[in-house]
Amino acid sequence: MKNKEQPLVSVVTSFLNEKNYLEKAIESVIAQDYTHWELLLVDDGSTDESTAIAKAWALRCAGKIHYLEHQNHENKGPSSSRNKGIEHAKGKYVAFLDADDIWLPQKLSEQVKIFNDHPGIAMVVEASLYWSSWANATQSDVHMHIGAPAQKIYEPPTLTNFLYPLSTGPAPCPSAIMITKEALLKWGGFDESFHMYGEDNEWALRMVRGGWL
Repeated sequence: MKNKEQPLVSVVTSFLNEKNYLEKAIESVIAQDYTHWELLLVDDGSTDESTAIAKAWALRCAGKIHYLEHQNHENKGPSSSRNKGIEHAKGKYVAFLDADDIWLPQKLSEQVKIFNDHPGIAMVVEASLYWSSWANATQSDVHMHIGAPAQKIYEPPTLTNFLYPLSTGPAPCPSAIMITKEALLKWGGFDESFHMYGEDNEWALRMVRGGWL
């Protein structure tokens, strides 16, 4: 890509006690073949070594990796933590990476290319690999495709006819999403009343109904 086609991507990773996985997630961002990114590590009140891991990476990669936390190191839940990352994001696009996930090296470049090829779209999603065999060789890995025909542009609210929670097709996991900062500001971030579970399903429902696609 030419420089003018390389907008900044803000990667938001919220974490809570993820010492076993966080460093691998960070390393998968650093390994991207698309290099115009910033990584916002949002600490949701961790009490393990993941706080020190995040701070060390922010110091090692100053200007590219940033450490954020809530006031008084409070635990406020994933919705509030992702919103904090969105608030500080400087990029044209925002991508979410859960702290226990990793990306393949072409993730950012492929999604930015789709935005460049299709001006006017607000969000890109992709399939995910649920990689179980790394921890238990007897378990099978599962490719989880989005529950709607691929390689298409959908106008809202079309995807509600395909995807959970209003239909049966799998919705994208947060780590598979890239969205414009403009759309996030227009339609709001994550509902902070969801302190633990369900915030991504509520958010996905607003995405497909509210005009993000």
